[in-house]
Amino acid sequence: MLFREKVRSDLEILLGQACSKLCLGSFSAARMAQDHGNANSELASLGRSKHLGVPARVNAKHQVTPDMLQHQSSANFDAAYAKLMVADHARAIALFSNEVQSPDADFAAFANKTLPILQAHKKMADDLSVKMGSTAA
Repeated sequence: MLFREKVRSDLEILLGQACSKLCLGSFSAARMAQDHGNANSELASLGRSKHLGVPARVNAKHQVTPDMLQHQSSANFDAAYAKLMVADHARAIALFSNEVQSPDADFAAFANKTLPILQAHKKMADDLSVKMGSTAA
């Protein structure tokens, strides 16, 4: 369900904020964090309109990743971040591709609107991964 993606998206916002401090402009983490923040707000509003529970923040399981990455040097952080973003965006694209077929027209429309943004993020992550010499792409 898309609300599980909200938790992953919250994680990407946290990582994007950390990366914008550590990557020194090597990657558009600020754009990624902004896009995910906008999508999270829209998804939360949609969920509330349907009386669904919406996670307020990243849960403890997902908080481990930003905590761990923030202790890395810039170069190590960039490579680890790129690898994580490639994998997370591949998962998100698969989820949203399925959700486009949702019987709920509102969720299907949200997924359809958000999917191109996720694909653009995946391309940015792939490009960063190649630049970092990672095998994640």
